[in-house]
Amino acid sequence: NEKNDEIEMQQSKLQAVEHVCRSLQSENETLREELATLKKENDNKNSQQEISRDLISEPIATEVSVQNEPETEDQKIERISNALKSMENFDVPKEVMVKGRGLGLKPDQIQRAYNEFRISDEDSSGAIDMEEFELLMLVLLSDKLTLTNKRKYSKSCFNGVDVDKNGTLDVFEFLEAYK
Repeated sequence: NEKNDEIEMQQSKLQAVEHVCRSLQSENETLREELATLKKENDNKNSQQEISRDLISEPIATEVSVQNEPETEDQKIERISNALKSMENFDVPKEVMVKGRGLGLKPDQIQRAYNEFRISDEDSSGAIDMEEFELLMLVLLSDKLTLTNKRKYSKSCFNGVDVDKNGTLDVFEFLEAYK
């Protein structure tokens, strides 16, 4: 009887260990799936950032005067305003058009947004920082707003669409401002 009791106890322990192993295997599979999802999301984000940098291939000539002193804010605003008035249409990459359409934008809105983005991206980095964005907003926002209100709105809008909170807007984040 003792032998039988010991065998039953060993079998019971074995069943418990097998149950724990199955639970761990199930948990392991779940973790693998979650890891795969996170990797895919990260790859998509990295891919979007690479696409954004790749989309900005050639620098924009916006008639920067050669001078020893840096441009004043007013000079920058005038330069951006003139570039927007000339409104050279840049070729909108397919990825940008698809993203814009996904946001509910019309093709002409996407074209305009892309033009504004390219003109504002002074260093052709594929992203615009708060200063570049604010200059664009100072040009675009109504003259009925005070300069202070334009700056407040620019900052609020920038922070609202800077999804990854890296201090710059790529072209896809910039499109969010048009939604």
